[in-house]
Amino acid sequence: MLALMVAVAIVGLAGLAGAEPPQPPAGGAGGAGERPSVRYAAGEVRGRWVEAERGGAAFAAYLGVPYARPPIGHLRFKAPKRLDKLPGSGPLDAGRDPPPCAQINIHSAEKEVVGQEDCLYLNVYVPARTPPASEALLPVLFVVHGGAFEHGSGRLDAFGPHYLLNEDVVVVAANYRQGALGFLNLDTEEIPGNAGLKDLVMALRWVKANIAAFGGDPARVTALGWSTGASAVHILSLLPSTRDLFSRAALLSGHALLPRAYTERHIARATTLAAILGAADNSTEAVTRTLQEASVDSLLRACDDPRMRAVGLPLPSPERRDTKGAEPKLLLQDPESLLRQPKAPAMPLLLSVNSREGSFPFKIWDLAQRSPQALDELLPRLLPADLLPGADTAAALGLGAAGAAGARGPGGGAGPGPGPLGKDAALRLAQLVRDEYSGGGPIANNTDVFLELLGDTFLRASLWRALGLAANMSTEAAPLHVYQFQVDAEYNYAKKLYGISTPGATHTDDLGYLARFDAAPNLRQDTASRGVAAKTLRRLTKTLTDFVKGVPFPDDWPPLRAGSTDASSWPALLVGPGARWAGGHLDGAHQAFWESVYRDLRSRTSSIGRV
Repeated sequence: MLALMVAVAIVGLAGLAGAEPPQPPAGGAGGAGERPSVRYAAGEVRGRWVEAERGGAAFAAYLGVPYARPPIGHLRFKAPKRLDKLPGSGPLDAGRDPPPCAQINIHSAEKEVVGQEDCLYLNVYVPARTPPASEALLPVLFVVHGGAFEHGSGRLDAFGPHYLLNEDVVVVAANYRQGALGFLNLDTEEIPGNAGLKDLVMALRWVKANIAAFGGDPARVTALGWSTGASAVHILSLLPSTRDLFSRAALLSGHALLPRAYTERHIARATTLAAILGAADNSTEAVTRTLQEASVDSLLRACDDPRMRAVGLPLPSPERRDTKGAEPKLLLQDPESLLRQPKAPAMPLLLSVNSREGSFPFKIWDLAQRSPQALDELLPRLLPADLLPGADTAAALGLGAAGAAGARGPGGGAGPGPGPLGKDAALRLAQLVRDEYSGGGPIANNTDVFLELLGDTFLRASLWRALGLAANMSTEAAPLHVYQFQVDAEYNYAKKLYGISTPGATHTDDLGYLARFDAAPNLRQDTASRGVAAKTLRRLTKTLTDFVKGVPFPDDWPPLRAGSTDASSWPALLVGPGARWAGGHLDGAHQAFWESVYRDLRSRTSSIGRV
């Protein structure tokens, strides 16, 4: 519920040390007083007060603050351009949630297009209380939503920071371009690629330049993402051009090596999309013209075409063009090669994985409708899309172009589809998987075993690799901590949103214990409750904000150390059912098997093969 409160407008100056969050009067909610207001370099914004959750404090919300020029017309597909002055002549009304970036509404049977192309806005949330005098500026949490790089937003109803703000942090959530508008890549000046990632870079630069005016500390910014949002954050943390924009990263059910977070088949995907839209031929000129002139609606619906799903959707991809044009290049090499850099600087990382990740793809890919035999036959198409290395990693390993992912099938799709291996190699590996999980027999005869396999191919196999590489980069000053979320209670976000009934915590379920989601009203979160769900919410929120503030974790939750290769020995905080939390070890039942597979496919004498 929203309410205006009597308050004095808070005016800040960009970069002003000692700026304080807005403070409503002691009288509480209600009244027709002034709205919270902040002035920064680009102008003045007037937000609104958001009423507190039970037991919490009200906060100021500045909604729909533009952080770049609208990416429309000739700016479609291109890097965002800086906005120096807010539109209009007076204060900007920042009291209403911005539209999401254009996308297909996956939660609607009609799958209508929602949002708009002009969407580069962010929301800033500030607790209405005075911080300690010794710490005038509050640490900042920058939130990057997930959604397979196809959907999601930074809106208040999509990520409510109510519980986090009780712990004295400033929260910023940004929209960034999705799907074709955000990730098409011809590697040309006209369609240079990675526009969505570049949006996030621009938003982070906005935070660095302006957040002090809102009471946030630009020197203490933690970037948090979930699923593919975590992939985006992890990738940006590894790039020399962006890693100084934030100092910590929290990665929930995602990381830089996530199979759905990167592709080297970007040219094929762009030309396929143009062909669906009626391009005269596959020349760069015809493809560019078709994509630039297409309506937003037709672009998005073409991405939903089966022909596009077969080749794969637009994702982050490399920019290797030789031209020295105006368009900046961001992602110059594959994420695995970034993680393998011998002297890459690290930052403190917090990663999470959930106990039943596999029940999420089982639901959203409608696999429950298939017979055990059909599921077993599908196995070659369920293999991880990141089995083969990217071109830069392949070159570093001496494999040549034939050993790289871009030389094979599409990989990186949004559901079961042609994988990165050729048919014979995929069949050989599928049999090895049966041997590992079910003694060589049909793997789908046992649903629990099949869900375990899905969780591994969907996320855990790549997570184990990412953790091993990230641990080698970590230091005492930049530790790597992991928690394994096992709670199955009322606030499990994805289970409620998608109607998943399988026991255990599925992909991104821990979000329901960190934020309020009006888009999932059946969560019915209540922080004042004494139940397991409410206790978990309070404790997980405190754990995350302690990380944001740089508070050390307890001794029974040590960081991962470099050199360990056995995931079952890696320390993790086990966020267990019944509100039981304990230091333990990560679930690594099949880690050794998958490590051997990845190692084989990164050797010059692979026994599995690639074709």
